[in-house]
Amino acid sequence: MLVFITGDGGYNDFSKSLLSYFSQEGYPRLVIDAKKYFWKKKNPQEAGREFERYIDHFKKEWDCDQIYLVGHSFSAGVLPFILSNFSDPLKKSIRHVTYLSPDQYASFEVTVSTMLNWKQKPNGYEVLAEVLKLKQFPSTYVFCKEGEEDLVKMFRNAGLKVDVLAGPHNYNRDFKTIYNTIRLR
Repeated sequence: MLVFITGDGGYNDFSKSLLSYFSQEGYPRLVIDAKKYFWKKKNPQEAGREFERYIDHFKKEWDCDQIYLVGHSFSAGVLPFILSNFSDPLKKSIRHVTYLSPDQYASFEVTVSTMLNWKQKPNGYEVLAEVLKLKQFPSTYVFCKEGEEDLVKMFRNAGLKVDVLAGPHNYNRDFKTIYNTIRLR
């Protein structure tokens, strides 16, 4: 089962277009709209518990035992903190995690400034530090070529394998390439 957490723009055309590739391949998908969910501020523990409840529900309903997590933009930043707060049984179901353009810092609240892509100020949620605690999970880190050079360098310097796709933050809307970069194995 693919669990896709949208960017702070919500379940928009970008998300729908990307997810259409997974639909064509028959993957069951749980989509969590970050714009709606995080419009009211959350904390990592609360988000972890609530996301686990959603995932457990659909795992049972769809009879799925393998989970693939994908976070885009805003949600790529909060995803490692959410994953850290999952129970051990759910963690054992995680087969792969894909981070599409995580930022340096995560915020657990969608605001107008996050939607306008204004940089987050340091607020205690350092994404890379949390990602490095989760090395037991096979993971893919995807960045765009334009505008995320510092993040690419930071993640590579930490010893992580990084994929860089053409274009700005939307990867030139090359959904087939994005789909092929997300590893569901």
